[in-house]
Amino acid sequence: MVIMSKIFLILFCFIGCLFAESGSSFRYGVNAKSFSMGGTSASLYNPGFNGFTNPAFLTKVNKPEFGISFFKMSLDRSVQTFSYSRDLPPSAGIALSFFRSGIDEIILTDSNNNFIEKVEQWEGYGAMSFGFKFSDKASFGFTLKTYINELHDYSAKGIGFDFGFIANPAKFIDLGVSMQNLGSKYKWEIAGEKYDEDILMMLQLGLAYNKINNLILTGQLDKVENKDALTRLGMEYEIKIPKNDFSVFLRAGIKETNSDMLFFAGFGIPIKLSNRLKLLLDYSIDPGMVDEGMSHLFSFSLLNN
Repeated sequence: MVIMSKIFLILFCFIGCLFAESGSSFRYGVNAKSFSMGGTSASLYNPGFNGFTNPAFLTKVNKPEFGISFFKMSLDRSVQTFSYSRDLPPSAGIALSFFRSGIDEIILTDSNNNFIEKVEQWEGYGAMSFGFKFSDKASFGFTLKTYINELHDYSAKGIGFDFGFIANPAKFIDLGVSMQNLGSKYKWEIAGEKYDEDILMMLQLGLAYNKINNLILTGQLDKVENKDALTRLGMEYEIKIPKNDFSVFLRAGIKETNSDMLFFAGFGIPIKLSNRLKLLLDYSIDPGMVDEGMSHLFSFSLLNN
């Protein structure tokens, strides 16, 4: 049991180097659209993914929406998300969402570099979100989450909450507030001892401006518990081809980190499947931190026209 506890601690430190701390992967991003815009999601409508980013936007869902993302990341990391949302007439919306991030095939060796076994680590959550409109210009939303963290032969669970608010104070301005992981923690039991591990809360304050034709500009301030506030900026420009009834969305973003500025880019293509269905294909590239390598993010949203 002592040996297994040591293995757990080694794995725990190793995972911490890759994802900073437990729950930090939840802040990575859930869809390629908002990611390519610097992660400015608090004030931005995300078709198929609003339950993740700001549940208050669920009041703007008119018909059922599905969202699926797959992020193939450097260092053998990956993120997968799924969400289903729909309207609740006359002025509400609901979403069911699932998030998973992990590292596959971690190889354990002994002091002589002899192979012991392959293990994997992953964490994630299932969520149910509701949004309520309480005026023509403001909405509120909340999310209930159940977390799980699997590390070798050990696992932890927890419960947490998200809250969201959006307002439209002027014709071309949207404001958004998102509070994530309130009261959230993992509960571990290792070698008969119990541990609580906090999942850090995050506050996001966002603004979106869309007065210029076909252009959306976004800005956001992120404050993670016990960390400095950081800035995010994003833009999306729609190129319309009227002759073919076709559009391409070009996106770019900047994200401030504690040591650097990261730049992102991506695009989105809406594909008409039928008179009733439309598929949104979104892509973003993540250049990564120093020595991390490049990652590719894909999202698919199935919407009713």
